[in-house]
Amino acid sequence: MSQREFIAIMALLIGLSALAIDITLPALPLIAEDYALLRKEDAQQILTIFFLGFGMGQLIAGPVSDSFGRKPILLIGITIYIGSAIASTFVTSFEGLIVLRFLQGIGAAAPRVLALAIVRDCYSGRTMGRIMSLCIMTFLVIPILAPAIGQGFIIVAGWTSIFWVLAIVGILAWMWVYQRLQETNSNTKAFRMISIYRDAKIILRTPQTVGYSLAASFTLGTLFSYLASSADILGIRYDLGELFPIVFGSLAAGMMVGSFINAKLVIKYGLRRVSHIALFCYACSGIGMMILDHIWPDLLLGFYILSACMLVTFTFIMSNFNTIALDPHGTMSGLASSLVSATTTTLGGMIAWSTGFLPLNAASPLGMVIFICTILAGISIYSVRQHVIISSETQ
Repeated sequence: MSQREFIAIMALLIGLSALAIDITLPALPLIAEDYALLRKEDAQQILTIFFLGFGMGQLIAGPVSDSFGRKPILLIGITIYIGSAIASTFVTSFEGLIVLRFLQGIGAAAPRVLALAIVRDCYSGRTMGRIMSLCIMTFLVIPILAPAIGQGFIIVAGWTSIFWVLAIVGILAWMWVYQRLQETNSNTKAFRMISIYRDAKIILRTPQTVGYSLAASFTLGTLFSYLASSADILGIRYDLGELFPIVFGSLAAGMMVGSFINAKLVIKYGLRRVSHIALFCYACSGIGMMILDHIWPDLLLGFYILSACMLVTFTFIMSNFNTIALDPHGTMSGLASSLVSATTTTLGGMIAWSTGFLPLNAASPLGMVIFICTILAGISIYSVRQHVIISSETQ
């Protein structure tokens, strides 16, 4: 397999979970109507239950793949993903759809976690950071296009058609993995809970892993908060209306540019240097939003530029922080990937949930959240600075 094909298949595996979320967004009002839900907002449960299954699945897939190999567990996870998608087109109750979305979340966790583990199996240090950046750059196409694709299929064939799309994409991923991907875990070991517990303690006692996982969690939480508030700020505060998806899509496209640039910079300057400078710039974008809201509260261009800077630097931070966190654990990368991914997703979601009580309908409170979380991320990194493995590959 060429490196380009490797990056493409890893990006697809990472993107299966994002596709299962974003493609369903236009269908929520129709789901509420077809199932005669008393509250239209209850349709969002198909998203929250998916995240619950996704979080639980991440803790299972990694350690199991350390014992039985990446490829068989990956194929099982994608099979669950496909089966639940097909069943969702036939289910007659909303409760049944909820159960199937929970199972789909569990299935989607395997490709998400094991893609990271496979990258770690094959690469390390700066090269791993470059590959991760290119995977994320390719993966970002999915959340940009998925809502529009979902809307198109809904118009033509109804909302159940989006689950057929998920099934077809899952089948393509399954066939691609089965035909082309070789097993990358050459150090399989017997599945014993005591061994998993022992290895988990080693991972969770590695300061480098803990510090950079926490920093990634704080950063991811700000992105979740930004996504949750972007419709109110851009669509209502700045009165974009129907132009909101176009403007938001252009910002997301900027993240692809950031991932491509990061892939170049980490090889030349190292993971830590690039990510630390990006974290400083990330904090500056938060400060800029607070200043902007007090001086030019109606200046859309200013908020757009600051948002672009924030999202571009986010790609520098997340891919590099995850790489540094996983780097010390080459022989148990499946379990390490599970723990790091579950930690960042869960804590990031909790941060976004807690900030949901704030009035994030303007640039200033959002900027405050970004600035505070960035400071906490910096503290997490600074507290483990003496324990980070300094080498030509990571420094």
